[in-house]
Amino acid sequence: MGLIGTLEGRYLIEEWLLRLIPDVEKYQLELGAWTGSKSSLDIAKGWMKKCDTNHQDCHSYKQQVKSDKSPSRLLSLGSVTSPHLQLCDENLGHVEYATLSHCWGTNMILKLVTSNIDAMKKAIDPEDLSPTFRDAVAVCRHLGLRYLWIDSLCIIQDSAQDWQYESSRMHSVYSNAILNVCGTAANPQGLFVERKNEHVHTGPILVDWEGVCQGVYFCMPEGVWIDEVHHSPLNERGWVLQERLLSQRNLHFGENQLFWECQQHTACELTPDGFEGEMRPEPYTQKVLNDTLSSYAIWDMIVNKYSNSKLTFGEDRLIAVSALARHCQTHLGLEGEYLAGIWSRYIPYQLLWETDVNVHGERQRGYQAPTWSWASMD
Repeated sequence: MGLIGTLEGRYLIEEWLLRLIPDVEKYQLELGAWTGSKSSLDIAKGWMKKCDTNHQDCHSYKQQVKSDKSPSRLLSLGSVTSPHLQLCDENLGHVEYATLSHCWGTNMILKLVTSNIDAMKKAIDPEDLSPTFRDAVAVCRHLGLRYLWIDSLCIIQDSAQDWQYESSRMHSVYSNAILNVCGTAANPQGLFVERKNEHVHTGPILVDWEGVCQGVYFCMPEGVWIDEVHHSPLNERGWVLQERLLSQRNLHFGENQLFWECQQHTACELTPDGFEGEMRPEPYTQKVLNDTLSSYAIWDMIVNKYSNSKLTFGEDRLIAVSALARHCQTHLGLEGEYLAGIWSRYIPYQLLWETDVNVHGERQRGYQAPTWSWASMD
């Protein structure tokens, strides 16, 4: 077996990273068998509290995007001790709410249509919800959040007028949510999963390699963030890019554990205080939506990521990135007229796009954007 070492005492044997534990209380050496357990959701509650109390970057972003108006509709959840579930569209004022990022799938049991609005305002039977929606409701109640926004339950699905209006407000819906709950693993059985055994028992392991390293270690896959979050099924979807980037903070329900991502901090259940050393990813929202890069360089990064994402309907290509375009113009000072994915001030440069002929290169048969725009390609 190959052995790669560093001076900090971290060693990689094949795909496992062994890390010296200076303080055994710093890591979760054993996790529960289920990601929907109280212990797992309590870790998420701790991340939220720490973010609210200590994160200046998160506070600054919240003030930057602050809006006094709530979404047009929200699901009212009640609480753990006094649960109820109904659609609200009146007298919402300014309330704290969560959003849900999810893959729609083919088994959408209940969605909001013109014929069931009145019934859903009276009550919603939890059994009519998909497993992912039911789990999202349970997560919010555990975290003390009384309202939840889900696209298919808060936008009238058979009204083109309502869909057009609500999609134009998407930037405000996600950026003003106190939390975005993410079905990152895209599991049709719901957000919660039974863990694989190797991710439950991680140590401690006493290592005594004379002349190499000695001490107590615990095991963790080296690419856990890349594999379970960045390259997850959910984050391959085009609509989800703007949901993830615009949200103040994301709680990811991955294949084996929960992950946290805000403007200042990334963590998982095994390392609830955050990743360390080379394992630490930059918070994705902070990396892209900040002012340390030219606003046009940021837009290029967004287009590069977005154009490699998947959309069910090609005609959604420009709509599904419109909220990010508005955010870049409003909050990052991106100047010029927005022209089908390209900004007029830098139009000569931004017209120099190209496709990867091995992956992309097919133009939609129907119209989805002018032929000079990258958005005209699949």
